[in-house]
This record gives sequence, C-alpha cells and structure tokens, in this order.
Amino acid sequence: MIASLIAAGGLIFTGVSTYYGAKVAQDQLDQSRKTANDKSRTQASRISVWSEPSKNYTYATNGVFANRSLDTITSTSLVFTTFGIDNKTTKTFDELHSVTILHPVQPCSMFTITPKDVIRSDGGRYSPENTYVNVLLIEFRDANGKEWVRTADGELSPAEGNFEGIADFRKALGHRIDAFKRVSDVEQSDVMNLKAKPLEDCAAGS
Repeated sequence: MIASLIAAGGLIFTGVSTYYGAKVAQDQLDQSRKTANDKSRTQASRISVWSEPSKNYTYATNGVFANRSLDTITSTSLVFTTFGIDNKTTKTFDELHSVTILHPVQPCSMFTITPKDVIRSDGGRYSPENTYVNVLLIEFRDANGKEWVRTADGELSPAEGNFEGIADFRKALGHRIDAFKRVSDVEQSDVMNLKAKPLEDCAAGS
C-alpha cells in the first residue's frame, strides 16, 4: 500500500515537473522569439513619416520622412495625399500619390516633400501656398533585406509582398482608411529624387 502511494506520488511529481519544465521551455522560446523580433525591428523602428505646417505659408503643409538609423534603406515608396487649389483657375485637386524614391535613403537623413515637388494628375505643379501634403505611409527595405511598412500614426509592420495598388494601401492603413474617402480612386504613380538634410543627432540616439 505504502509502495503504491510512493509510486503514485512519484508519478504526480514527475508530471508536475514535466509540466513546469515544458512551461519554462516555452517561456524561454517565446522570449527568444521576442528578442529576435525586437532586434529585427531595430532599424525599421527608426524610420518615420509625418506632415508638418509650412514655414512659409499659413495654409499649406509639407510631408516629411526620416531615416534615423545608422544604415541605408532601399526600395523606398511613399503614399500621400494632396489637397490644393490652382491659383490661376481656382480648380481644386484632391489626389492620392504613390511615389518611388529612386536612390537609397542614407543613414541619419531627412527629406521634405513640399507642394511644388508634387506633380498633379493633369501634369501641372501645385502652388506652394494653399496646398496640403499629407503623408500616409512609407514602405522600405532594411539593411537585412526585410520589407516594412510604417504609417504616419506610428504603426510598424512587415510588408507582405509588394503593394499592387490602392487596395493594398487601404489594407495596410487599417483605421486610416477614412483618408481615402477624401481622394479620387486614381493612383498617381511617380518617382522622386529629393535632396536629403543630415540629422546630426541621429547617431547619438541609436
């Protein structure tokens, strides 16, 4: 009888030990995955986009994106909207733009998209005043060759393949889909070759 109790107790102990051993192993695996994921996001987390008021015009905004990491990013694409008024015809333009940055984006650099940098759907240029550039997201490839998407509200996620049009942008933006209600469903494809402004404090913040 006593031997049976001892054997049963041994089985219970073994079962409990096995359970907690497996739980510890799983926790360690989860932590390892989290550490690896955090490490893979290190550079991507230092890429950001936003819009800011124009320094020269009251009713205008510029789009901005920055690479605050110490590595180059490539295959960079930007998605933004523009709302502007043609000063000569008073015609309004409310459009969605998807542009490719031709050159690699160097470390510790910032780029500004002003209204005059953007080509309208009719081939004309926006007026520097009375035009709003609203950046929605940036897609890029990090130094390890991994593709990422960063939205203007700070959301960062791996890119699943390449964007194939407005439907994919809508999916990536999620709750920011309301932005597309204000623009025509015509994607204005283009390329940009913007000049960079160096970020001197970037290395210190890495």
